[in-house]
Amino acid sequence: MVKGKKLSDGERTMIVNAYKFFLKSRTEGNGATGRTRKLVKECLGTPESTVGRVWKAYNDHQDPGTAEYFTIMKQQEERRDRPQIYEVEDVAPTIASRAMSRLLRRLGYRYIKGENRHYLADSVQHVAFRATYLQRKIANRDKNNNPIRPEVYLDESSVNVNDVRGTTWLSGDRKRYAA
Repeated sequence: MVKGKKLSDGERTMIVNAYKFFLKSRTEGNGATGRTRKLVKECLGTPESTVGRVWKAYNDHQDPGTAEYFTIMKQQEERRDRPQIYEVEDVAPTIASRAMSRLLRRLGYRYIKGENRHYLADSVQHVAFRATYLQRKIANRDKNNNPIRPEVYLDESSVNVNDVRGTTWLSGDRKRYAA
């Protein structure tokens, strides 16, 4: 089941039925030992917290489809309901995003992409490591520039496939480095 997705009635029923199955097999002595929530998690791939919430709703209502449960959204809703010391409208005025964009542009800020390099790339330690690495690579070559010992390179193309540089408001004289 996908993380953060609203559970359908069928998925909640499946969680309840799996929970009942493991609970019954444990009481009869036929099944695996351990927490029932953990067994359902391993069986269905659902987080234990979701299994617990669905099972509690089933015990309260005897119908897993009556309560609307989310895996992540419920936690976010609980955080939103915390009491505040002040009202946001009293402290800060409401400003339209378009007006704020115009003001920032007039002040010399631009909404730009940062440079995609690490800001510590030219530190003393990195320069020394790079020099040592290149010396070892050159030492592994023969006179025809072929490797003496085989060299293995890891393919990291899948690591940065979906890496997207973010944009931010910066003044013209500043340079943003994306970490």
